[in-house]
Amino acid sequence: MTKVIKADPNLTVEALTEALEEVAKALTEGSLAAFPTETVYGLGCNPFNRRAVERLYEIKGRPKGRPLPLLVLSPDQVDELATEISDAARKLMERFFPGALTLILRRSSKVPDEVCAYTDKVGVRCPKHNIPLALIKACGTPLATPSANLSGRISPTDAGEVIRQLGGQIEYVIDGGKTSIGIESTVIDMTVDPPKILRLGAIGVEEIETVIGKGVEIDEGAMTGRYRPIHARLILVDIDGREERIKALKERAANFMEAGCSVCLVVTDETMQALHTDEALSKALLLSLGSERNLEGIAASLYERIAFADKEKLDVVLVEAVPRHGIGAAIMQRLTSAAHEVIKVSGSE
Repeated sequence: MTKVIKADPNLTVEALTEALEEVAKALTEGSLAAFPTETVYGLGCNPFNRRAVERLYEIKGRPKGRPLPLLVLSPDQVDELATEISDAARKLMERFFPGALTLILRRSSKVPDEVCAYTDKVGVRCPKHNIPLALIKACGTPLATPSANLSGRISPTDAGEVIRQLGGQIEYVIDGGKTSIGIESTVIDMTVDPPKILRLGAIGVEEIETVIGKGVEIDEGAMTGRYRPIHARLILVDIDGREERIKALKERAANFMEAGCSVCLVVTDETMQALHTDEALSKALLLSLGSERNLEGIAASLYERIAFADKEKLDVVLVEAVPRHGIGAAIMQRLTSAAHEVIKVSGSE
């Protein structure tokens, strides 16, 4: 059985350390616990307990070749886990720890092989959320913490989605409410020159380049082909010009409904205004992402909307593209990777 414990993320780290003592003790002894961070919910274990690490891989269905990122309490812990930490990496830690940035560094001998998938690198992040910080402090060690989902499925932004995917398989879920950012952290490999961004997130490329004083590369194909967040056929409508996008959304939805498929359209507020009065879409489920003028708001609601569509067991989910500036680039990286189809030209793939 999975025990659900409610915790107020607004409490201090000290207060939460005491409140979560039971969970911290269990983690130290080898249990698994899911908990919120500012990005998404994570699934944590003691990285120095081999059986706990094995169970985490098994329960998630995570490929053994994918390392587990470590959450730390402060940059001081990073010095125990990594070597060859460059000045640029330290500048990023100074600016973004705590925060939504994961650094890939050369690992020290202290980090178990299983955690790093037998590579010479380790991913580290200091979360900007009091619940994981309290757990790390109470455990006295970093926590190996990928997202709290089945591998390749949607990353949870609330405890309910964690339970839907992992309930009954892990010992604890800490319910700390909805996460604030809603998509995973930015991941940057600092062991190469120039540094390479492996996953876009809330912290943008321009911010990173400003801090380190030089350009970075982006691995556009890093997530390609490994991400299928829902059972439905997910189609991304990525067409310049709102009128053309609306036309494509309507046409594709109508075609699927005529074929007897259940359809959901996940679109911006601006597009929703043109769709909700269309009688041809009366049998489709319409979900709003929020306004494209607030991309942070769209990021915070994206996984929740897609998870809702998945729970409704729909056949097809049509998602509207968003502008690629700021966090929009990270949103589009997730959607492009997840999509079974990407419609670039109206009426065609």
